[in-house]
Amino acid sequence: MKSEWSFFNPVRILFGSNSRTSLVDEITNQKCLVISSERGRKMFCDDEVLCLLEKNNELCWIDKVNSNPDIVDIQNIIDQLKGKSFNSIIAFGGGSVMDSAKAINLALCKELHEFSLADMISDPRIHNNVKPAPLYTIPTTAGTGGEVTPFATIWDHAKFQKLSLSGPSVFANTAIIDPVLTYDLPEKDTIFTGLDAIN
Repeated sequence: MKSEWSFFNPVRILFGSNSRTSLVDEITNQKCLVISSERGRKMFCDDEVLCLLEKNNELCWIDKVNSNPDIVDIQNIIDQLKGKSFNSIIAFGGGSVMDSAKAINLALCKELHEFSLADMISDPRIHNNVKPAPLYTIPTTAGTGGEVTPFATIWDHAKFQKLSLSGPSVFANTAIIDPVLTYDLPEKDTIFTGLDAIN
């Protein structure tokens, strides 16, 4: 019996302790959108390496991302940012931040301004051929793998629905997986995301 399989992932993956220094070397004199939670923003700004990004670039922050992001909340952020352009987007946090950033990055493409996030979720053909801004995903938890997938899970809490934005244009450009960023994760989150990774 012949077994065949194939694998494709266009995301450049940088892994290792202190690999986040590569981001500081790569991004200079840019206008960047940084997407995180409030805790993530504090962690980012307190980090002795990542804080250098603020000195060398113009950073715009979206730091109110919650767990299981709601489609209405993400659409509100997209509407707030429409018309603005960024050289790159940085997602810093857990799976919900990754999903939110991928959706926001895609929706900010000029070619997609007339479409809502709901439109793009229901018909992936709308965004199959667009090229979003370079997205750098930096996970601070283990488990979801969202930094390297072509999917973004978005929730419609009003309808009790779990939705998925998917397609080749949803992939990040670069995933920076730095174990150092997980060292100060609270014990509860370490256990939950660690178990998620084992599954």
